[in-house]
Amino acid sequence: MSELNRRDFVKVTAAGIGLLVLGDQLLAGTTGNGSAIDVGEPSDFPKGVISDKLIASHNIIIVNEGDRIIALKATCTHKGATLSVADNQIVCNRHHSKFDDTGAPTAGPAKAALFRYGISLSDNGHLMVDKSKQFGKEQWDDPAAFVTSKTA
Repeated sequence: MSELNRRDFVKVTAAGIGLLVLGDQLLAGTTGNGSAIDVGEPSDFPKGVISDKLIASHNIIIVNEGDRIIALKATCTHKGATLSVADNQIVCNRHHSKFDDTGAPTAGPAKAALFRYGISLSDNGHLMVDKSKQFGKEQWDDPAAFVTSKTA
């Protein structure tokens, strides 16, 4: 068995990383350009409920907050910890920040609101979250930052 030279090692490593990225995208349910994740039908997310079912797999919190369905980045704006949901409230277990169903901070050291991901409705009626698009609080009214639950 021969040893790999540096050039061959780099080629094999790059190919392996490419396969890992492709496999991750396939497992994540991405479509098209690799950034949109099919998270299900709007009816999977009842009004007034903060859904944590996508935190572990995609770092996403879905909220049907009145007339809008939004996708929040499940990362605390204070120190970057992964958020969770307890008693229908978004919480950071590391430093005890809390956020409401819009992503605005309500308690703790976090002062900035959560980022929202791009979200849209596909042709088959599923919610598609685009993690390549992020919206800060000043952009929350951008039509790409929510789906109107009346049309969903």
